[in-house]
Amino acid sequence: MASPRRGEGVRWTFSTAICVLLAVSALGDVRQFSEFYFANEPQDMTVERDVPTMFNCMAIGDPKPTIEWKKDGTFLNLFGEMRRSILNNGSLRFSNIIHNKNEKPDEGLYQCVASVDSLGTIVSRMARLQVASLSRFEREPQATSVHMEENLRLECRIQGSPKPDIRWLKDGQDIEHDLFEGITILPSGALEIAYVQFTDAGRYKCVAVNAARERESAEVEVSVLPALEQVKEPELIVLPEDMTVLEGETVVLECVVNAMPEADVIWSFGGQDIDTGSGSRHSILGVSNLRIENARESDSGMYRCTGENDHGSVTASAQLIVNVPPKFMTTPSNTYAHERSDIEFECDVYAKPAPQISWIKNGDTVIPSDYFQIQNGQNLRILGLVRSDEGMYQCVATNEYGSIQSSAQLIIVDPDVPLPTMHYSLTTPTPTAAAETPTPHPVPSGPRDVVAVTVSTRFVALSWRMPAETHGEIVACSVYFKQEGSNRERVVNTTRYNLEEVDVRDLQPSTSYVFRVVAYNANGPGESSDPIYVQTQPEVHVPGPATSLQAESVSPVAITVSWQPPTQRNGVILNYKLYYVEMAAGPLNEGSVDVSGLSHTLNGLKKYTEYSFRVVAYNQHGPGMSTEEVIVRTLSDIPSQPPTNATLEPQSSTSILVKWNPPPRDSHNGIISSYKIRYKKSGARRGRVVETGGNMRQYLLNGLEKGSQYSIRISAQTVNGSGPPTEWHVAETPENDLDESKVPQQPSSLHVRPLTHSIVVSWTPPLDTNIMIRGYIIGYGKGFPDEYRVVVDGKTRYFTIENLEAASLYVIKVRAYNQLGEGIPIYENTYTRPKTTPEPTTPMMPPVGVKAEVKSPQAAKVTWADTTLTRNRITDNRYYTVRWMSLFPESKYFYANATSLEYIVTDLKPYTRYEFAVKVTKGRQESDYSMTVTNRTYEDKPKSPPRDLTVVGIEGNPGGVNLNWQPPAKSNGPITGYIIFYTTDPLLNDADWVFDPIMEGDKLTYTVKQLTPNTKYYFKIQARNSMGISPISPIMEYQTPPGGNSYNPKEVGKGEESNSGGAGRSTNSPSNQSSGGFTLTDTMLWIIIACVVTVTVTIIFIIVTFILCRRRNGDNNKNKNKKRGQYKGRDNGKRKGPHKDVKPPDLWIHHEQMELKSMDKSSPQPGEMTNTPIPRNSAEMKPVDQQPMDGPQMDRRRNSFVGTDEDDLDYSSIPPVRRPPFKPKPIMIPVDHQPPPPRDPIATSVTLNHPDQRPVSPSRPLYPRTQYSANIPRSVSVEPSPMNDVADYPPPPLSDHEIHTPGSTVSGHSYLHTPHTPSERSYTPSSEARSLGARPAHPLKSFSVPGPPPPPPYNSLPTTPQSSHLSEPKPGPSSTLSTPLSTPSKPQTPADMYPDPQTLQPPPPPLPEAPPGSEHSYEDDDLTTEMANLEGLMRDLNAITQSELNC
Repeated sequence: MASPRRGEGVRWTFSTAICVLLAVSALGDVRQFSEFYFANEPQDMTVERDVPTMFNCMAIGDPKPTIEWKKDGTFLNLFGEMRRSILNNGSLRFSNIIHNKNEKPDEGLYQCVASVDSLGTIVSRMARLQVASLSRFEREPQATSVHMEENLRLECRIQGSPKPDIRWLKDGQDIEHDLFEGITILPSGALEIAYVQFTDAGRYKCVAVNAARERESAEVEVSVLPALEQVKEPELIVLPEDMTVLEGETVVLECVVNAMPEADVIWSFGGQDIDTGSGSRHSILGVSNLRIENARESDSGMYRCTGENDHGSVTASAQLIVNVPPKFMTTPSNTYAHERSDIEFECDVYAKPAPQISWIKNGDTVIPSDYFQIQNGQNLRILGLVRSDEGMYQCVATNEYGSIQSSAQLIIVDPDVPLPTMHYSLTTPTPTAAAETPTPHPVPSGPRDVVAVTVSTRFVALSWRMPAETHGEIVACSVYFKQEGSNRERVVNTTRYNLEEVDVRDLQPSTSYVFRVVAYNANGPGESSDPIYVQTQPEVHVPGPATSLQAESVSPVAITVSWQPPTQRNGVILNYKLYYVEMAAGPLNEGSVDVSGLSHTLNGLKKYTEYSFRVVAYNQHGPGMSTEEVIVRTLSDIPSQPPTNATLEPQSSTSILVKWNPPPRDSHNGIISSYKIRYKKSGARRGRVVETGGNMRQYLLNGLEKGSQYSIRISAQTVNGSGPPTEWHVAETPENDLDESKVPQQPSSLHVRPLTHSIVVSWTPPLDTNIMIRGYIIGYGKGFPDEYRVVVDGKTRYFTIENLEAASLYVIKVRAYNQLGEGIPIYENTYTRPKTTPEPTTPMMPPVGVKAEVKSPQAAKVTWADTTLTRNRITDNRYYTVRWMSLFPESKYFYANATSLEYIVTDLKPYTRYEFAVKVTKGRQESDYSMTVTNRTYEDKPKSPPRDLTVVGIEGNPGGVNLNWQPPAKSNGPITGYIIFYTTDPLLNDADWVFDPIMEGDKLTYTVKQLTPNTKYYFKIQARNSMGISPISPIMEYQTPPGGNSYNPKEVGKGEESNSGGAGRSTNSPSNQSSGGFTLTDTMLWIIIACVVTVTVTIIFIIVTFILCRRRNGDNNKNKNKKRGQYKGRDNGKRKGPHKDVKPPDLWIHHEQMELKSMDKSSPQPGEMTNTPIPRNSAEMKPVDQQPMDGPQMDRRRNSFVGTDEDDLDYSSIPPVRRPPFKPKPIMIPVDHQPPPPRDPIATSVTLNHPDQRPVSPSRPLYPRTQYSANIPRSVSVEPSPMNDVADYPPPPLSDHEIHTPGSTVSGHSYLHTPHTPSERSYTPSSEARSLGARPAHPLKSFSVPGPPPPPPYNSLPTTPQSSHLSEPKPGPSSTLSTPLSTPSKPQTPADMYPDPQTLQPPPPPLPEAPPGSEHSYEDDDLTTEMANLEGLMRDLNAITQSELNC
């Protein structure tokens, strides 16, 4: 085996030597890097107007560079200009500076551009030219008065460029502040005088001077008052202000305090006091101002100024920000490279705020593309080099505090020449194969069977077989690739350990590439393989990640986040989504906000809390890639809550011990730097303030008055100031101090409790409580008590001595002490307990038969058996430990103890497999865990929605989108499907959204088609399993692109089937499209609806009008016929006279209105008749007597009336409810016309059954099903009435059970009519009887007892008089069967019967008196028969009415 390896090493050494010789021979053909750089660059400057000035610029190069200048990014054209010119050394000279209100041509940013034809072009840093100016005073001195020995400060602030010099004048004379101690002119321009004296009074003013001009402030008067004698709490007369400076500058933070006595001013930073001693960069300037020399970035932060004396304290804070101009950490280097290789120029720049980095090639800004990529916002990467990429490359970094640049040269080396330096490109082949051209030695043939194994959107995996002729060992392979049609070819190399496959990355989606492979042996590159063409997969054109993401705290509750657009936008960026989350809360609580710009300020954040931010860009295809997270903490603030558990303990007559705990952690809002204790004597207006360190928890207030009550409160402080204080706590100092002129007495008792290695000691204080006790001293040791000593405070009553030896005698003594000395001790001795021998460690038998029975998705019952028990009864102190764990990776065990043979484990996760085991413990003995048993908890409905829902458009199909998502984080069981919701109105209820069910639980993508183009849709998704559905995911918006025709609604079913795999889609689709691309808009829909409604209303109106007009014409014709003459009877069913063709009115059927009420319940007056309701049925019919009447008579024939004209009657007395809308017509009772209007109740004559009666042939055929049988009373008789004449009245309207046809019979008896002649004017008694019916109390009460049949129509009455016996009921208790009628007290006259027509109400005829002993007689089953007849008659009437209406 040694021989082949030795041969391999020889061949490798030989090939390396050949390669080195070739490289050395080719060095003369490689161009060397030339010196080309700026020796002097222009600098920012401020100049006066109308004076000459010059920008310096010097470039070194061979040949000498050509110099040009740019102003604000544009080349200056100086041809023929005399005022500005370029000197031989390249400097730009201005003969004079022009600057006025209307013209400022010289101010701006200038750059020097140097070019060398054979090398390229470089650009200098930017330099700003400003014209000197001096603004007006921002702050001027104000007249003031000050007490002696206080501090005086006068303001003078003005802005100018360059910064003006400030000097002060007193009474017109310059103040030589350098010669007088205590007088200071601060950098801000303020004048500060410490310990003012009377000689400092006078008139003061300040003067500001710079290159532009000189300004004087107003002169003010300063008066000095006598020194204060009373106490004055510290007062801030100057507060520190937030400042921003540049690194290396000197900064002064101002803070001045006045107090009596003088206050001590302390500066602190980060909770620590600042050392202002000699040798430090920090010093005190003037009275108490903090000066920081050579400011560093680490000096940034919050500074606090605290002034305090014995009577109080004040604090104020200010933030200092130290910015850093750009500076290079790594600069780009000159580079050699071959064509088709990839290189990367490094450029690492640090600045604060972060700089903007750009790259320039030969003076032109590099625009990022597929081949020129800016990595991490800094480095420049060039892919697939070509010859034209040679030149000078510059990295330029800029922020508001400066600009820097660094350049590097790129030289492209011929393919047959090895690289002369070790600055190899990223993809250069190994040095043993530096050339691709054939050599005299045999090289490999082309690799075979080159195929693309995997083709993705941005990478392709290639594989191939080794060449058929290798001519030695293959040491490397190179894959050359380029876009089809491009000459910029790139290369990727393989290694010795993976020669036959490679992944080519950083490709573009939907792009055709050409790949070829070249193999290398020791002699160099071989032949190329046949090229293959590969098309990468298409990719949704979503944006790349946003760049330059930055987050900066702007307040304790706000952070400003800014970023730059993505390098790869893939369309127009519609908006950005800013995600943020509190670091302590976890990613599940991440929030988001939509932003249309490139920055956003989040408000309402927690104070002094870390937040993480990331940004996602959105274009028309959906969300792009997320940026990396940026973490920043909000600024600190004062605590939001006071300290807790504050207590006060008087220690003496002049001291109180204050104790407290810090505020709740979430209310610190920063680092607690100190605590402020304010206390005052009760009744005093002012108090005192003391401060302690931030780590202190108690403080002793001394110097208090004896026997006084003090109010004390505490507040916590951060660098921002004091938080809210506690409530006032009150404590009272005793009148006299405890006696400390003698030592304390002996403690009254001492108790010890020994353990194996410790002793617990407790005691009680001495009996004499008037002696001061400062604390207790505990001494202990083996055999004697003073071997060890512990001191505790006077409030302690017990102590535990640790680390003792077992089974040893210890002597313990306790004594109290005070300032005078130690008191009398008390002793106690005890033995510590001996070490106990552990119980045998023989393991117990583990439980057996462990079972886990699942009870619910979150609980399982674990049972087991213990073979060491008798009858499974636990009689000792053993217990069992149940252990369980989910079968997930990195799961941990949970434990629970049980004293029985079962235990219910709760708080389990649904649909999770757990393993359970049990062990038994008895004293110090315990068993191993039993054999494990596993079981899975029941399923539960998902507890979280599907995640990461994205909506992606389909290219070329504006009506379709692809939805992608991830399963719920807490599925609680196998997901069986999903429900897609979408709509155009997110405010709709979930039930009104369009939804598509997905029946496959493993499906994580779905295509929604047939959407409306150029419409914003809202999507959300819901998962389901066998137990229920999950919460709904957050809503995702998507705007469909414009263009294309909408789908035909007729094809929705087909589209739905293809979308959801056969599952039906909800019918409330948001798309309302018509065929042919026509869209039925809402406006057109409303127009169509309005037209349909209008046409419908018009048709209904015409029909109603036609019917009403027809009825009115019929009514008019009837009224005219009535007024022309009287109706004539009809013989044999035919009408005679001119009205024979008039159609009888329809029968009006209304059951409720037929229940008529009595018009007057009062007793009748003389000459009047009592009206009664119309009878509802035959049971209510009563026999009546005839009564003579004067006046016209009625002819009881069908449709005829003989008597007074209708116009002479008055119906005004008819009740309004029953009053007809017009004057009543002659009463007709046909069954085929309209019902007559309601009438007043009248008496009705009826035909009684008589053996001699014979039915009379009806004048017209009987109406079907109108005959019925009724049981008629066997005998009814009535005596003749003394009244001879009875007026004929129109018959009453019949109820729905009183309809009869002419000639109809009732129980075989026909209704007959008795004619009367005008001369007779008498009523002949016949078988016909009249009765008055009373309204029953109940609607059916009238049917309780059968009665005589209802009256017949007039033309059905017999023409021959019929004899009958008529009788009148005896007076008796009223019943529903009869209503007694009153008769007139005297005979009726025509005047009585027919009064004035205006007041006429047709009365019924009076009842004749009945002979004594006559009364009704009825059968028992009459009611049943009558009710059956009534029901049949009602059905007939309903049929008649319906047939009439249908006509």
